[in-house]
Amino acid sequence: MPSGCDPAMGVGDGGSASDACMSSLADIQARDLMDKYGERMGKRKLDAAVIAAVEDDGTDGMRGLVTVEVRLMERGRDLLSSEESEFALTRAVSSLGPKQRKEYKDASVMDIANGLLSPDYVAVCSLSNLCVSHSVRRRGVAVRLCLEAERVAREIFGFDEIYLRVEKSNIAALRLYEKRLGYLRAFDVTGATALRVDVNAGSFVEVNTDIAVLRKKI
Repeated sequence: MPSGCDPAMGVGDGGSASDACMSSLADIQARDLMDKYGERMGKRKLDAAVIAAVEDDGTDGMRGLVTVEVRLMERGRDLLSSEESEFALTRAVSSLGPKQRKEYKDASVMDIANGLLSPDYVAVCSLSNLCVSHSVRRRGVAVRLCLEAERVAREIFGFDEIYLRVEKSNIAALRLYEKRLGYLRAFDVTGATALRVDVNAGSFVEVNTDIAVLRKKI
């Protein structure tokens, strides 16, 4: 799901046009989730999971979701996207001779990063795409989703630390992560790329903004 998405942040002038644009946004988000976290024919290089909070009335209505995934981080600079991370790992292994490639065939992302990439790059687990339905805001859903993501990162993916990116202007999100969940500031990224919802166009647009990269021992 493109980060920064808030389907309720605005509507268009006409009802039908707005419905069409909102439907377009939903389709984009669904495709993005399937591309990153859905099943693949081949083996996935980067562990990833979608965690959802659903209604407890048997309707399977969505209360919120969060994603957790393994990706690369350039120390002190930024987290790479899943696409950039997978490309870097694939390129590193592909540059080896046949015998060496065989040695790394079933290697973990951490082993590939430590063995083949520059020391500036490290494999990390990241939390992203946290969103909660407006109908259940301020009920602790976001906290419970984040805690479950941390559990998955620790118990299933095998990491003892988790990272996330948040816009420095998003005071509410910073308060959640730093005050309620105990995340610490790792470093800041000036002029990073983020996504904004263009409701009228039914699409996402890239903008430059300042990002805080946070981390937490889990």
